[in-house]
Amino acid sequence: MNHVKITVNDYFEKVGDITCEYLEAHNIMGIALDIDNTIVTDGETEISQSVLGWLKNIGLPVCLLSNGKERRVKMFADTLGLSYVYRANKPFKRGYAKAAKLLGIEDLTKIAVIGDQLFSDILGGNMAGCYTIKVEPIDKTADPLAVKVKRWFERFVT
Repeated sequence: MNHVKITVNDYFEKVGDITCEYLEAHNIMGIALDIDNTIVTDGETEISQSVLGWLKNIGLPVCLLSNGKERRVKMFADTLGLSYVYRANKPFKRGYAKAAKLLGIEDLTKIAVIGDQLFSDILGGNMAGCYTIKVEPIDKTADPLAVKVKRWFERFVT
């Protein structure tokens, strides 16, 4: 039986703390980036200037990877000029494989998955063989009930 780890390769307070040099040192060639509570508060549409600056300067291809509906995910992708995968069904591998294809990267170990949820972003990234980076959620109070329940369980595995 295969066991998948629910640990992260690394942890940062926010996406803006992840540097180009850090990613280069870990042989990362592309990023699969969660949206809600990773780069924007869940339910909001405005991206902070700090996140916009980080995306502009990170120096790697980025693909948005979200379990959200196409309309919301496409809005961010169009605004940011990024490729995207909506209804990714994280933590299942299919969405991560789609993101890798859009990034043009065959070796999934060269993709950093960045997200705020252990049981979707990080678990899925680990199952797909990606490098996983967990960030603190921007605003836990904005989480839908299902996410609040998952976060409660996260306390027991971190």
